[in-house]
Amino acid sequence: MKIKHYLIPLTIASLLTTAIQAADEDETRFYDVEVIIFKNDKGPKSEETILPVSSPRFDDEILDLSSPLSIEAARQKLFEIIPTEELRLNEQVISIVKSDRYSLLAHAGWRQPGLEKEAVMPIWIKGGRMYGDEYTSIDNQIDLDAMLKADIFSPEDPADQTEAMLAEADQALSEQASPEPTTSELPAAESTELDPLSVAQIENADTESPGLYEFEGKITITLARYLHTSADLVLRKPRLSIEEPALDEIEVNQLSVESQSDTRILNNHSLKESRRMRSNTLHYLDSPELSMLVLITPYEVPEEIETSDPGSVDEVIEPGSNSEPPQ
Repeated sequence: MKIKHYLIPLTIASLLTTAIQAADEDETRFYDVEVIIFKNDKGPKSEETILPVSSPRFDDEILDLSSPLSIEAARQKLFEIIPTEELRLNEQVISIVKSDRYSLLAHAGWRQPGLEKEAVMPIWIKGGRMYGDEYTSIDNQIDLDAMLKADIFSPEDPADQTEAMLAEADQALSEQASPEPTTSELPAAESTELDPLSVAQIENADTESPGLYEFEGKITITLARYLHTSADLVLRKPRLSIEEPALDEIEVNQLSVESQSDTRILNNHSLKESRRMRSNTLHYLDSPELSMLVLITPYEVPEEIETSDPGSVDEVIEPGSNSEPPQ
């Protein structure tokens, strides 16, 4: 019987400890994330086969670091941009800038909650030089290839099939060149249902500069049992010559190449990697052409200090205390 009396307090203490641990796990953690992206100017010089790689897709829920509207809307989801003067990796940036082997593409930092993959917001970042309208992305050729390989045409009439492919190709290229609709062009009922982040992305579409950035992509920091960083980035570089198209058996491809005779195609050199991270540790992700430094630091959210009325200062000082009211 005495053993039972001892077990009851132990059981209660164990349950209280478990409840406290569960409450701590439910509390949202915040992290400061800082990244440096740079390219390797002395990368592989030998001829290599570059497989066509698409640019990362711009998701619906994403924080675009180049858009003030997107940054403002992301604050509602507890994402904040870290001011330049608070960044920690300035010495590494100086070393990269002084080096004759590397070129700096981007240096940025943000504060975010630690969330699982399903709830977290990816970060969209871009930089480097701006390619003008005389350049075209390999994405156009990839999309055309995928469209032509799709089983959407009837094989019974080759003439109609070719005509349909030409129409689809013209439509795909024209859609890529046309701007996104503004909020004024959206139906009233639809625009009212958009969240602030989506509205910011649509409104920002008209203010973006024309052309393609040398570097672009998204970075996702997730927290489950451990921290993870997922990078999906591309470095765009002109091809020295326009290679023979993969779809040369179709006349529309020859027409596409001829229409691009005055342009230059930009190949995508990809850095796509997901890796487990340790906080307060500088991590290095790289590819032959592109590299990234990542530093994730836990951020302690300052506790809110409750201020009392000036007239009630004496009330919070215990009788007999030697403490003086703050001046």
